Amino acid sequence: MYKYLYILLISISYISNSQPVEIIYYHNNGNISSKGYIENNKPNGYWFNYYDSEIIKSKGNRINFLLEGEWFFYNEKGYKKSIINYEKGVKKGVEYIYLKDSLLTKTN
Repeated sequence: MYKYLYILLISISYISNSQPVEIIYYHNNGNISSKGYIENNKPNGYWFNYYDSEIIKSKGNRINFLLEGEWFFYNEKGYKKSIINYEKGVKKGVEYIYLKDSLLTKTN
């Protein structure tokens, strides 16, 4: 219950504030689901997303909610799965695909 109250209080505080505010979301089991910064009511800055086991699922930068630059994706065991470049939320350039942290292939 307190985690939801915490998110609500943070949500209320950033609505009227254009300064970046760190926010944390949780899975139903209480583990962190994602964390990052909100600015002008949109995700902005570096974000981390987690599986419900708290192993990192993805990480990367957001600008006005959109994915921007290099994003790293991991499988449920924590091995790097892929690296994808984004520009204004759209995949751009080479995508690197990994198998247990070893580069398997790259695609355009």
